[in-house]
Amino acid sequence: MSQIQLFDILIDKLPYVKYSQSIVNHEVVKLLSHQKEATLLDVGIGIGTQVCNILTNATHLDNLEKLVIVGIEPSPEALAKAVAAIMAMKPQLPFAIELKPIVGFAEHIDLRMIDYGTPNIIVNASLALHHIQTSTLRNNVIAQLREINPLAFFLIEPNVNHFEPDFLQRIENAFNHFYSLFRTIDGLDINPNEKSSLKQFFGREIEDILGKPEESRFEKHEPAQHWLNRLHACGYDIKTHLLNAPVSFEAGVVIRQHPEGFLGFTFDSETVLSIIYAA
Repeated sequence: MSQIQLFDILIDKLPYVKYSQSIVNHEVVKLLSHQKEATLLDVGIGIGTQVCNILTNATHLDNLEKLVIVGIEPSPEALAKAVAAIMAMKPQLPFAIELKPIVGFAEHIDLRMIDYGTPNIIVNASLALHHIQTSTLRNNVIAQLREINPLAFFLIEPNVNHFEPDFLQRIENAFNHFYSLFRTIDGLDINPNEKSSLKQFFGREIEDILGKPEESRFEKHEPAQHWLNRLHACGYDIKTHLLNAPVSFEAGVVIRQHPEGFLGFTFDSETVLSIIYAA
C-alpha cells in the first residue's frame, strides 16, 4: 500500500486521527469566523491534509478577507506537496491566501522572528512535537510560541510515556498503548490488507521506541500531563473545555474531557491520544 493511501486511511478511518483533527479543525474555523485577517501556523504541516480540510470547512467565511498560512516541515518533498495542495484550493475560497512554507525543524527555527503577516495567530501542532528530541528543546518551542501571543494553540499528541528512560517500564508503556491501538484497528470497517498495513505502520514506531539506542530514537511520546505542565509553566491558559467531542464513537474509542485539562481518546482503560487547547 502506498504511503498516500495509508495516510488517507489514517485520517479517514482511524478514530484517533479522524476525530482529533476534525475537532481541532472545527475550532480553528470558529476562531477564523471572528477575524478579517488571520495567520495559521502549522508546525509539522506534512503534505497539508489537515490544512486543506480546514480550508474546505472555511469556504463559507465571508468575513475573512486574508489568511496567511505558515507551514513548517522538515521534509522538502512533503512541503512541496502541501504547497501544491493548498494553492490548488485558492479558486474555491472567498478569502485571499498567502502561503509561507519553511523547510526545517521547529526547534531549530526562531519562531519569534517569522513574519506572520497578521497579529491573529492560530497555532496547530498535530502529532509533531513528540519528535523534538529533548525536553529542553520542547520547552523552548512552547515558550517561543507563547511569545508570539497566539489566539489559540492546539496540540494533538499520543498520551503515553515513551520518553521513559527505564527500558522495562518503556516496554510496559508501549505494550499498553499499542495493544489498545491495534485492537482499535481490528474493529475498523476496512479490509484485512488495510488493517495489516496500519499495524505495519505503527510497528515501525514500536521498533523505534524499543529497538533503537537512545540517541537514535525519534518517537518520544509523552503523557498529556507533561505537555500541560510545560504550558502552565509558560503562562498559557488551558481552554480544552471549549472543545466539542463528537456524539458518535467508533471501534470502541470513547472521547471525553479529563479534569486535568485535556480531551482524551480512550480504548478500554488506556487513553491513547490527547488534545490540548491553550491560549
